[in-house]
Amino acid sequence: MDVSACAYARFFQELGEPELGYLLLCSADCDLGEEMDDAELARSQSWMEGASHCDFQYRFPSRQHRLWLPSIPLIGHGSR
Repeated sequence: MDVSACAYARFFQELGEPELGYLLLCSADCDLGEEMDDAELARSQSWMEGASHCDFQYRFPSRQHRLWLPSIPLIGHGSR
């Protein structure tokens, strides 16, 4: 699932502190993924780090397939 807009990233970028935003918010995503039963969460890039989107990949190893979700902006609207 690609997240192409994020109010949190916009907020921390406007403060000039995207690294702090990544530390406080984005770094917790993989921790949450570890807490999900029978699921793994991976992300190779984030909007907070300056990428065009966050690319979340959910994997369900025991099911032998991936959950693919459409690319939609989940938080916020418009461009950065």
